[in-house]
Amino acid sequence: MNSTSTTPSTRGYILLEMLLALAIFVIALAPLGRVINELLDAYVTIRQQDQLQTALINQTQLFISRPLKEGTTTVKDDRTGITTETRVEPYESDATDEIQIRRVFEVTITVSSFDGELSSNFYFRNLNP
Repeated sequence: MNSTSTTPSTRGYILLEMLLALAIFVIALAPLGRVINELLDAYVTIRQQDQLQTALINQTQLFISRPLKEGTTTVKDDRTGITTETRVEPYESDATDEIQIRRVFEVTITVSSFDGELSSNFYFRNLNP
């Protein structure tokens, strides 16, 4: 009779081989975890920049649709954590045509969150004298 039973010492080697293979696998996964973490950080940063750009575009469209008013307005959206500041100031120039110049305003719209800030400057001419 030919028996193929495993002796206790052979079983020990199989367990040791399995533990060694598992250790190598875990060591190989460590760099992959770092790469995944960096990808997630990049995604969060891009998402936040996208939210700021969207808020800046929305605020600019809202500003253009309303009557012009000098001063600074600050609005904080608690839902998104984005703060929007709109500053309207008379444009100062050395031009000789004062009637045309006094109706031009410099507008600065700044949107910010705890992670970043975007700003847009433009000149706006008030058509109402």
